[in-house]
Amino acid sequence: LLDGKAVDQKPLSLTFRTAAQASEPAEWFVATDGNDANDGRSRQKALRSINAAAERAAAGDTIWVAGGTYSEIVYVRSTGDQEHPLVFRSLPGEKVVFDGRERAIPHAFILTGKAHVHIDGFYFTGFGFGGRRAVDRNHSVSSGILNLSITEDIHITRCFSDGRGSGYAPP
Repeated sequence: LLDGKAVDQKPLSLTFRTAAQASEPAEWFVATDGNDANDGRSRQKALRSINAAAERAAAGDTIWVAGGTYSEIVYVRSTGDQEHPLVFRSLPGEKVVFDGRERAIPHAFILTGKAHVHIDGFYFTGFGFGGRRAVDRNHSVSSGILNLSITEDIHITRCFSDGRGSGYAPP
């Protein structure tokens, strides 16, 4: 009924199509001199933010981050699978720094309900270590750098922190 009058109801037909096979893994590039309007598929057409790459990435993809300082929270939107992890990695020989702006930015990465993600080759500075640090019943861990909730098979390698937790005061 619509406004008290009977309305003809026609059946709704929906069609869903999926790819016949998984797409080939892609490489995404991020650089401080990039632009999020770029396609991100080469260093010359790099994206500016790691988040822009994270929005585009899928299982098996690698996000290459060029040297420089990044002040953002990366919301990992996709997940990998056991044979095709989602990888965030610094370009070889380049120093990538995540700056928490003296604890103004609470986390560098947030992963919720994700699996098979690799984070490799980053430096972290200026993040606090307050809040929940123990694993809770949802397998959640929160620190100043990573916020992991209901995750599985997360690999963090060659990453370094300045170790400045809450209560740190520069000399």
